[in-house]
Amino acid sequence: ASLRIALGQLGVVYAAQGDPQRGLQLLDSALVAARALGLRVEEASNLEQLANIHESLGSQRQALSLFERADSINLELGLPYEHGANLRARSAIHRELGNRELAVGLLERALALHDSIGASGEVLADLAELARLRQEQGREDEAAAHLESHLAHVTRLDAAGALGHEGVLMRRDGDDARRPHVCGRG
Repeated sequence: ASLRIALGQLGVVYAAQGDPQRGLQLLDSALVAARALGLRVEEASNLEQLANIHESLGSQRQALSLFERADSINLELGLPYEHGANLRARSAIHRELGNRELAVGLLERALALHDSIGASGEVLADLAELARLRQEQGREDEAAAHLESHLAHVTRLDAAGALGHEGVLMRRDGDDARRPHVCGRG
């Protein structure tokens, strides 16, 4: 078991350290081992890590295919948190590909799922991404509505629970109506 896990972790490390091809090889080996042993959760995790590397290499279509394969396992196993994270990851790729409405649809599904399971941090991230997408589309009213929902959600959380998540600010530019401004961590 530890060799399988080590292969996957080494794959991620190699990719992060600038050798994505070696990372892909190691993750492929970890994937084969997980499949052979029927370890479906590990298989989905390896597929998602492979997808992340392919996305970083600019292979968005391959990344989408891998994320979709992983998500079919998440759904089969009844893993809602993983399914929601996968929806958001696919949304980001569709955003990169210019499929903004598809990206919004995936994020809205992720938001509904995260809200239904009480994953507050994920709800905040989903709302922030929805606001960012709508702002990029020039749909300021919808972006502002998502930001207002984000802020309302934050007020319902205890301060310690909300501190580690991406923040969203509302600002006034002169006499103009409120315009959303999404800011990242750090």
